[in-house]
Amino acid sequence: MEAFVVSERQCSLLDGAIVRTARMAMHGRAVSRTADGLVKRGMSNVEVFRFWKIASCSTELAVRRLRWLQNMAAYPEDNYQVLAAIFGQCRGEIAAGIGPGVSEGVITSDASPWALQAKQDLLRLREFDDGVSLVEDADEKLFNVLKEPALRDRFVQLDVSVLRARKWTVGIAP
Repeated sequence: MEAFVVSERQCSLLDGAIVRTARMAMHGRAVSRTADGLVKRGMSNVEVFRFWKIASCSTELAVRRLRWLQNMAAYPEDNYQVLAAIFGQCRGEIAAGIGPGVSEGVITSDASPWALQAKQDLLRLREFDDGVSLVEDADEKLFNVLKEPALRDRFVQLDVSVLRARKWTVGIAP
């Protein structure tokens, strides 16, 4: 599914199907009960995801796409054509007057839907400490994370599965 541009609406529909199945697997335990055993309230979808330690569809797809981008960044000579197809500009676009998807490292609004999705995924790196510094150092030139050797090496070394784990852990300040 990570090869498709999936909207938030489509992800929420998939999340609903996952939660329904997860609730069935809980056999009536997807509720909080009073001391008497009476049902107090049902668990929210977020609580069900946390119980099963699974991430939402949008988070899981973002992690998988970021790992794919990391692989392409680690071996750019083997993925040159894929990167060009996602972030580049073909002859037909030039003839039609469509601007390039990347201008001086900045992924523009004229970019392909896949490049815009990659931009959103790269911006999600701001959700954890190591990713924040990487995105700040890229300074809105997110394509440089895949192109410039210093940024590329830092990006490849990131553990993007932290995005997934953030959804079911609770942070308590010291």
